[in-house]
Amino acid sequence: MPVIGLLQVGTQGMADRYTYVPMTGLLIAAAWAVPGGTALRRRGRGAVAITAVAAIAALGATAHAQVRTWRDTVTLFTHAARVVPNNAMAHFNAGVHLREAGRLDEALEHLAAALAIAPGDGAARRVYAQALTQAGRADAALRVLTEGVAAYPADAATRSELGALLLRMGRVEEALAQLEAAAELDPELPEAQDNLAAALLASARYAEAEARLRAALTHRPEDAVVWNNLGAALVGQGRLEEAVACFRSALALDPENVDARRNLALFGGEGQGGGGGG
Repeated sequence: MPVIGLLQVGTQGMADRYTYVPMTGLLIAAAWAVPGGTALRRRGRGAVAITAVAAIAALGATAHAQVRTWRDTVTLFTHAARVVPNNAMAHFNAGVHLREAGRLDEALEHLAAALAIAPGDGAARRVYAQALTQAGRADAALRVLTEGVAAYPADAATRSELGALLLRMGRVEEALAQLEAAAELDPELPEAQDNLAAALLASARYAEAEARLRAALTHRPEDAVVWNNLGAALVGQGRLEEAVACFRSALALDPENVDARRNLALFGGEGQGGGGGG
């Protein structure tokens, strides 16, 4: 039933990996039927043996060719995207892993294809926008995200991504509007809360940023970035002693956090072992 899709397991329409167990009985039946069909005659046994060897050779060659598509994740999903038309999942996964491999142009092609096939896939839209930004095409990324928010206004994650991009582009008020909407749509979405806090810090709305960051710490007390940002919000309010404690907490959780190390050096009079930030 999982193979033919009557019982859906995952998002695939069919799943041939489930054939291993059901095929066992059919293969036993076929194997036992052959000797009976040939009446165990010597000539019949020879013909069966030759046929079996030929079948095994053919199946072995096919299996060898198919196994090569499982060499790595990129090979697997690019193959799947090539042989199955309109396979949004294959294009998306190919794009994600090509981007991780540094093959950005190829990644963009697959991510664009995934989004064209499934325009309602928020994850594909966001990763595509991130890849466009990475390629230096921030305006194209902005257009992709803006179109997504217009078509799917309840997608909090895409609104958060749009707000973060606007913030990086220096369009703080527009970013705040998107991030406030995202945080309202999904109060449990960490990136929306973090991005909103960053926008509030950029707007010098330190008390509001502090409230957001303290709420985030109740769910993620081991997040060094949140501790560092909370310290920045406290600095903005002139509460340096509390801020320094936050920067130290951030460094205790992540000794490689350059921002926290720099902030501690600036406001705490120490560098925690050297190596200040840029």
